[in-house]
Amino acid sequence: MRHGSKILQNHFYGVKRCNENVILNAIKANPGASAKDLSISLNIPFRSVQRYFSNLKEKGIIEIVGSNK
Repeated sequence: MRHGSKILQNHFYGVKRCNENVILNAIKANPGASAKDLSISLNIPFRSVQRYFSNLKEKGIIEIVGSNK
């Protein structure tokens, strides 16, 4: 069963990577968009969008400007 769980884990990593790219492209298209805006327009949970923002910021890919609201 370990082999199956590894495949499932790799699948989820691929989905995460895909969503991260979708969010990055949406930010490029609309640099002033908030996490809430992107959550609604992309149909991705708000908390997930916040997490992707944090990950992209930690990687130095984006810079968050303004309040953290």
